[in-house]
Amino acid sequence: AASCAPQTSVAAILTVNTAPAITTQPADATICVPPAGSGTVGTSFSVTATNAINYQWQVSTDGGATWNNIINGGIYGGANTSILTISDGTGLNGYEYRCIVDGNVPCGPVTSMAAILTVNTAPTITTPPANVTVCAPSGTSFDVTATNALTYQWQVSTDGGVTWNNVVNGGVYGGATTATLNISNTTGLNGNQYRCVVGGGPSCAPAISVAAILTVNAAPVITTQPANTAICVPPAGSGTVGTSFNVTATNATSYQWQVSTDGGATWNNIVNGGIYGGATTSTLTISDGTGLNGYEYRCIVDGNVPCGPTTSAAAILTV
Repeated sequence: AASCAPQTSVAAILTVNTAPAITTQPADATICVPPAGSGTVGTSFSVTATNAINYQWQVSTDGGATWNNIINGGIYGGANTSILTISDGTGLNGYEYRCIVDGNVPCGPVTSMAAILTVNTAPTITTPPANVTVCAPSGTSFDVTATNALTYQWQVSTDGGVTWNNVVNGGVYGGATTATLNISNTTGLNGNQYRCVVGGGPSCAPAISVAAILTVNAAPVITTQPANTAICVPPAGSGTVGTSFNVTATNATSYQWQVSTDGGATWNNIVNGGIYGGATTSTLTISDGTGLNGYEYRCIVDGNVPCGPTTSAAAILTV
């Protein structure tokens, strides 16, 4: 009123807080864990926000339908910080993670986008390829068995394992990108080594099998057959006359001479002793041909396993 001095109130302070804002969302993560009992592999999720005063990470195991606060302990750390750490991702495939970022009152919290954790298990070779021995030109195959395998790539080394090259289907090779490598003709491949690179899911390093050696033996081949032989023996009591039969063969590891006394109907192995010598060599010697007229002789020439033996032609002894 007139003549009344004005009265001034105390000052009231206006505090203006800024709502938190997420500037970097948590990103999807993919990890590869080793097989059970072989160690652990972890990962982390991070969020960047302005005007944030606290954080709370949450997890969903049902595709985002429900969410639960994460508590520090076990595999989890940093549940109330900007970085959530997971020490072991085993069994967490498909889990989703998000962060609730709170600010100063009365600003409400803001929720980050959900990040998905993909957990792959590293491939493990349970049965490696085994060494193979064949007889050319036979074919063969190499096999590998692996768990958590998505891809296969066979490789070959022709220098004892120093260098390796991917096998490509074609020519003698088939199944180069499967669990079984097929080789239709092994001629010229003796000493080659084969291994398989087994690939798994993303982030998983491939598993490489041990090398298997291909041993290719050549079948024995008779290049010179035993020849018919005629000898003349003196009358009984006047001495003896002998002879010999020869065979020439490549890739031979053993010899066994046989005799037939019935025109080739039946054959019996010759044993050294008496008139015979060299029964298991390339040259059979007969010290006395008396009484052997019409006998036939042949040689069984054997080679390296698994190559089967080859039999020479029969040579007739005329006495």
